[in-house]
Amino acid sequence: MKILWVPVLMAAGLGCTSAPQPPATVKAETLAADNSVPASDTARAIQHIKEVYATINKEKLTQKSLKWETDTTCEAPPMSGTLTYFYRGNEIVKMLNAGGEDHGSWKEEYYFDNGQLVFVYQNNTYGGAANPDEFNYQSRYYFAGGQPVKNSERQYHAIER
Repeated sequence: MKILWVPVLMAAGLGCTSAPQPPATVKAETLAADNSVPASDTARAIQHIKEVYATINKEKLTQKSLKWETDTTCEAPPMSGTLTYFYRGNEIVKMLNAGGEDHGSWKEEYYFDNGQLVFVYQNNTYGGAANPDEFNYQSRYYFAGGQPVKNSERQYHAIER
């Protein structure tokens, strides 16, 4: 079984030595579109990614979940969540990392096509007990051939939903 350890290690690496931090997200600066990809190829790649996304979400897939929690003895609020792997046969086609802590929650979806990451969707909400103003952050990242081809990010008050 092939396991992708980045989200697992990210969750396990959270410790008691620092103030609470929002869940790690992919930074937009690291995902600037690759100028070597022609616009026509980008449009074709994004259309293919949308088809992969739709197919994966329509299929009946095998799921395996891993629940995780940070150390509850530290000063920082504990975080917990579930990492779910979605399989087509022995191939991972989707991962869902969802969780929260007392200041917010997150949902991150990772989509794969033939073993390659093609799409990341992040939906994070911060606010709650520490801040009555609740904010929502949404990001979408598209990849083709291992290279970023498009990203979009949006931030808004939860009231605007």
